[in-house]
Amino acid sequence: MDEEIEISMTDEIVESSTEPKIKEKGYLARDEYTSERFKLELNNLPKYFGFGDLKKKLKLLGVNFVKIKVPKAATHAYVNFRNEEDKEKGLKLLTGWTYRGNRIEVSVS
Repeated sequence: MDEEIEISMTDEIVESSTEPKIKEKGYLARDEYTSERFKLELNNLPKYFGFGDLKKKLKLLGVNFVKIKVPKAATHAYVNFRNEEDKEKGLKLLTGWTYRGNRIEVSVS
């Protein structure tokens, strides 16, 4: 009943991939359009504010944005623009802006 089992093992050579590793935010290097290239960060927003109210105030100021991203329970927001010109205009309009008693800090993100 003692049977011998022969196992043949083969050596395989596994070559490392020559593909470059994906860089963080690699989509920014592509030629495709993305509004992530034209983004401002608004800091020092009030602890409680409405997304709709912020959107309305930005439109009244004449800020030509594409979208606004507000993380949950945050006192900051990201404003995306269609192009560099709109982003620069937004930067000028929002610098020194006061929203609900808070002086908003604007930075390029």
